[in-house]
Amino acid sequence: MSIELNENQLIAIHLLASGHKSCEVAKQLNIRQETLSRWRQIDEFKEALEDATEAVLREIDETHKNLLI
Repeated sequence: MSIELNENQLIAIHLLASGHKSCEVAKQLNIRQETLSRWRQIDEFKEALEDATEAVLREIDETHKNLLI
């Protein structure tokens, strides 16, 4: 079963991938930490978070390479 992530879930993914703590994300989105924990169990959320984290890490890597050049 495939689901579409809502706006708050997409914002949470961006914040988590950027290194924000779960408690900070929950507070900023005005949701309970338990809600965020449930979202983390959704396959689509996990996949999107992994993709976003990889994108952030690639960006950091490129920035470091450019600084060294």
